[in-house]
Amino acid sequence: MSENGTDELSRLRDECSWLLTAYKGDGTLERALMGLYYSVKATRLAPRIVEVLLDGDPREVAVSGRGDEACYVAETMVRSIHSAGDLLAQVVHVCLVDPSMSERAVSLPNVTQRLQQQIEQLKGTPAQLMASVHAELTALLGSSDYQYVSDFTNTAKHRDYIDRSLVLGDKDCGIAFGAFTKDGRQYPERSFAEVRVAAESIRDHCVKVIVMLEQQRMYDRTIGNGGTLVQDYLSVTATPSITLAGQFSQPTKKPLK
Repeated sequence: MSENGTDELSRLRDECSWLLTAYKGDGTLERALMGLYYSVKATRLAPRIVEVLLDGDPREVAVSGRGDEACYVAETMVRSIHSAGDLLAQVVHVCLVDPSMSERAVSLPNVTQRLQQQIEQLKGTPAQLMASVHAELTALLGSSDYQYVSDFTNTAKHRDYIDRSLVLGDKDCGIAFGAFTKDGRQYPERSFAEVRVAAESIRDHCVKVIVMLEQQRMYDRTIGNGGTLVQDYLSVTATPSITLAGQFSQPTKKPLK
């Protein structure tokens, strides 16, 4: 795993802690954040497991069955990161959507659409903060990386098998996902390394949204308590209001942004 990837996952964990702190340990939000974090954590765990399974002589990897196991683990990463979209939607729904939607109706497209409707009714800084979240969700929905992961998962789950091949070299081996078509969209064969980059891109979008949600919450709390944006907003952001009990490790210091 790249050092940057490790740092981004750790950052997501810490930002989830701070967002939950800002909402005083809301149970619904905590469960959504936990689901989001563990779905994204696949971008760290799956590559590590694949690397171990593929280590060694390529022919021995193939004959032993470890190559098939590595292909299975690689696909679980794709399916897991796909669930991050709807789990992120659950988080945004708890934090921003008012009035709330039915749980069944909460999805990334539906929440993004609802935010657009709410933005049209707001003015000033609240509208700007919510617009930032809306823009990031829109960017995620429109990204080729998310589209690939979504189409891959829905095809493999509901329509057809997508080939997972062990690619043997002279000294090492890798994994390739076969070409497929979903609703007229054609995807060529991709290596696991390429799909991993797509998964990490989705992870990075999630980190940005969580940070924005915390900023929105801190703004609301500061202004609601009669504070000012320039000084009190930064002070409140730097000081958590509660201590979390176990699910997320509490960061020791919040950098000012």
